[in-house]
Amino acid sequence: MVMHIAHQGKLLYLGKRNSSVVEVWEESRERLRDSIDVHPMVKKHDPNVSIFDTRVKSFMLQASLSLWIGTGGGHLVLVDAQTHSPLAVIHRHLSAVRAVTVARKRQTRHGFKPLPSVLTVGMGFVKRPGHRVYKSDAEYGHVLLWDGDLPRQIKYMKADAKKRAELMAEKTSQMLKSQSF
Repeated sequence: MVMHIAHQGKLLYLGKRNSSVVEVWEESRERLRDSIDVHPMVKKHDPNVSIFDTRVKSFMLQASLSLWIGTGGGHLVLVDAQTHSPLAVIHRHLSAVRAVTVARKRQTRHGFKPLPSVLTVGMGFVKRPGHRVYKSDAEYGHVLLWDGDLPRQIKYMKADAKKRAELMAEKTSQMLKSQSF
């Protein structure tokens, strides 16, 4: 049974009940183009996570740039909408992320339009990864506000980290060569 749906261009994104998979369908050809399984993505981040906690509870397609997927275990998975590759797995809710939506900002009088923010809604809140969770933190619903530009920032940071690692490897190699003479 289909529980979630998003449409962008010629693609249709479907989430089915109790499934960790988001199906990507080509609307015109009526064929399955791709499947995005969030279980392995979350498992890489949290090895003890169960398949039940990785079921898709909500998702939102953000301007054909990224797919924000909320899971039953409180994880938020950001996926590149073009390549369907994972960008990030973030665990800030203690239980299911019930809703993901855009909070659009109004245009200012100077014409500047900032990127929209993203809101997630779920029970409980993890203050910091690895931080102790108190019972009172889990008793209430929380709305979290995210920077709508987060997926692009993550891509930039990953590319920068890769460049730095390559530069470090190159410098280390040069240093070892100079010491061997």
